[in-house]
Amino acid sequence: MVAIKCGIDRLKIDSSKMDLHLHYGLITNESAVDDQGTPILKVLLDLEFKIKTIFSPEHGFKANGADGSFQPHGQHARLNIPIVSLYGDQLSPSEESLKQLDALILDLPNIGVRYYTYLWTMMHVMETCVAYQKPLILLDRPNPLGGDLSMSEGPMMQPASLSFIGSWNVPIRFGLTLGELALLIKKEKGWHRLDLQIIPTAHWKRYMNCAQYQYPFVPPSPAITDLDTIFTYPALCYLEATNISEGRGTEKSFKVAVAPWIHIQSLISNLEKLDIKGLRFDESVLIAKGNKFNQETCFGAKLVVTDPNLFRPVYCGMILLAMIKSLFADQFRWMPYPTHVNRTGEDHFVRLTGSTKLKHWLEHAPLENLDGLTPLLACEGWVHRCQSIMLYD
Repeated sequence: MVAIKCGIDRLKIDSSKMDLHLHYGLITNESAVDDQGTPILKVLLDLEFKIKTIFSPEHGFKANGADGSFQPHGQHARLNIPIVSLYGDQLSPSEESLKQLDALILDLPNIGVRYYTYLWTMMHVMETCVAYQKPLILLDRPNPLGGDLSMSEGPMMQPASLSFIGSWNVPIRFGLTLGELALLIKKEKGWHRLDLQIIPTAHWKRYMNCAQYQYPFVPPSPAITDLDTIFTYPALCYLEATNISEGRGTEKSFKVAVAPWIHIQSLISNLEKLDIKGLRFDESVLIAKGNKFNQETCFGAKLVVTDPNLFRPVYCGMILLAMIKSLFADQFRWMPYPTHVNRTGEDHFVRLTGSTKLKHWLEHAPLENLDGLTPLLACEGWVHRCQSIMLYD
């Protein structure tokens, strides 16, 4: 297994090009660590960087805040450094919070899917850096789902569906690192004045997913608890918009699709007939926690990825939803999913998918038209758009 070096590791080896006299703001949380498992705030301070302000994304600086919940500002208890939340009263750094800063450093985990909000926090930070002429140094990390753009899955964004879980026209599974995505956004937004420096990852190749390289894993948010979840999350996140539990709050978070009214054998036997590549369905029974079926016994399927190089999670997620909706039509319901950035929770499925097309497909006998799903997940023009910004082979 290849031992990679992320941007922070390369900075440890050689920080000679960085000005240690500057005052920096750091956009990160404690799940962003170096190759020894050390949070990057400590790494940078040990390198004698002057970190004057911490900016934290959704889930807060500790990366343990509940999904979609308001995150307040705070203070680092030991270091007395202010922590400015970018998922609370503001989604971007304010002019006031930048006054004493010469430049910003960003190091955030990348999950590889569009609706994971850290990448949109990055875009808001970029926009702020343009407005206030602050340099941005981005410490890059691999895309844990891999960088093979032929495995990208849409839909692409419809303009009417733009939100904080999809703020630019990229596919759901986009196959870029955050550094590459930053270069694409800078180019397509016309932010030519942005002073953007990227310190790339070393030894990572585009074909590699997180099961093929060695690096410490720290949960980037409470519900993504291990590397297995990295692969199943892009298939099961859509359950948030339904009355099917994704196992949140249990040891099977984002690994299952369960409900009290699902008949296990019926669901799994019908799913197995579809022969979805790179995936096995196991029976699952669990006591649910949280907002859906709390403390009730739920039944359904657990997703076990057998070959990440073949598994197409968005396709699988839509097939799974279609099957449950077809088999249990009397029980299935769409549900709102309130968050800090979508207070009513309405249209959550459309915001997740970035398009009305998949919901329309699901509403109209999808199991009789499986061939109609593939075109809906196409990524028109995506590879062409990415050609000029790719940092890795």
